[in-house]
Amino acid sequence: SERPEAFVTTKHRDRGHDFGRNHRSKMSCGRICYISPNTTRTFDRSSGDVTRLGADCLQELITSEYHALAFSHSCTSLASNYGLQYTSLAKARSLTCEKVGQDQVDVADIDYQMGSAYRLMEDYSTAVQHYEKSLLILKQSFGLESLKIASIMQDIGDVCLYWKDSTKAERCYRECLRIRTSIQGQDTLGVSSILRKLGALHRTKREYSQALLHLEDSLVSLIEFSGDAVEKANTYHDLACVHQCLKNNQKALFCNNECLRLYKEMRKDENLVVAKATTNKAAILLQIGDDKRGAMLAFERALEIRNICLGEDSQTPSEELADILYGQAQWYDKMGEAGKAIDTYERCLSCYQNSIGHETEKVARVIQSIAAHFM
Repeated sequence: SERPEAFVTTKHRDRGHDFGRNHRSKMSCGRICYISPNTTRTFDRSSGDVTRLGADCLQELITSEYHALAFSHSCTSLASNYGLQYTSLAKARSLTCEKVGQDQVDVADIDYQMGSAYRLMEDYSTAVQHYEKSLLILKQSFGLESLKIASIMQDIGDVCLYWKDSTKAERCYRECLRIRTSIQGQDTLGVSSILRKLGALHRTKREYSQALLHLEDSLVSLIEFSGDAVEKANTYHDLACVHQCLKNNQKALFCNNECLRLYKEMRKDENLVVAKATTNKAAILLQIGDDKRGAMLAFERALEIRNICLGEDSQTPSEELADILYGQAQWYDKMGEAGKAIDTYERCLSCYQNSIGHETEKVARVIQSIAAHFM
């Protein structure tokens, strides 16, 4: 594995704690096992299962330098759920530093976990700081050319993208791509994933030719070598978004349909990516004008999927919800139902303003649409 993993008792998961995609549970002869890139260690738990998680069990877990490390992984899980474990993570790091030194891989592992915890709480600047601390130690241990370095560079790129620092995000993605390509070659899922991220990044910068280049390279690799259906569907979705921006409606519609087809074949056709793709399909059908009824049905289906996925939160103001409302308002306009159009535009405007702010292009577009009714 490219990333550190903690093996913890199954009882933790049974009590509702999700240790994330980088962790697995495993029972092994009455011991808790921790696996890091260069060591395998076991912890005797004959005195009973560790069933309490949180700051109150810090002393129970930290009976050796490596218990501090194992505990840091549990803290990351709780940070994602409750946001109460940062001090425990810091204490786990301090104890590990005392035992093994500042520049050891074990410390880098904790820094990585702290970065992930702050990322989950959307404190992106602090997350980047911890990821970079981890990166510095790992470069000293593994050199500049390793998949572990590439993996953390990708994580930093992701955080910088959320943080609206597209320049640094692109630099990190390109360094990750260079390392992965030099080690694994062009045709791997990791390379395809980075190409897709670069494509999406260029789309946000309105560099559509670059976006298409990266996304098409990603798709070719996925079709010929990987076969990962989810990644393939998401790449089709990103391509559809670029073609929609370029007003290539037929290509956008084809890519959207491929995305929806793949998710349906996987029986995963009720998720937020599908909701977005369905919204995009509805908007394209509305632009083409051949199937207005199909467009409205698609908007309604997108709302239905959001309700299934989000429950009561589906009506919380968000850009995605506002996009659906804007499409519905346009539909009412085209059908000559001015009253419903204005009401829906006003709901859409409030939704945009409460999710992405007042000074945005989408807000201006809605205000212009409302004003057109009174001119």
